[in-house]
Amino acid sequence: SRWESPIVDDPVTREELEQAERNREKEENAKFEASNPDFCNEFISDQRARTLRAQAKAEGANVLRLRGNRLFKAKRYEEALGKYMESLKEKPYVVATLGNVAVAHLKRREWRDAQEFCDRALFLDPDNVKAHSR
Repeated sequence: SRWESPIVDDPVTREELEQAERNREKEENAKFEASNPDFCNEFISDQRARTLRAQAKAEGANVLRLRGNRLFKAKRYEEALGKYMESLKEKPYVVATLGNVAVAHLKRREWRDAQEFCDRALFLDPDNVKAHSR
């Protein structure tokens, strides 16, 4: 019945119950890890490998974006746009790259494409000043 269950209104009791739950979960996790060491070790190594791949992908996208920046400064807009697009294939949601694509389209007088990439940048970061001004 309702009267048999404890009423947890005060913060101290709530904190004690949460701590007991965390301890229980920690014990269950320790038991699982002890009974499944191969699975846990494989999971950890897979997680590390995925993290390294994601970092390498992000670094590769940044390198491509920076190469595009050098080409853009040299006023080679078509080639810069190609590098920016390659960068977006690696990491498609980087606001800086989307802005760079937009300005490259502006330099090539491709207004609709420039607006499209500005809109994408603003969707990801509504406060992006550069995308608003372009």
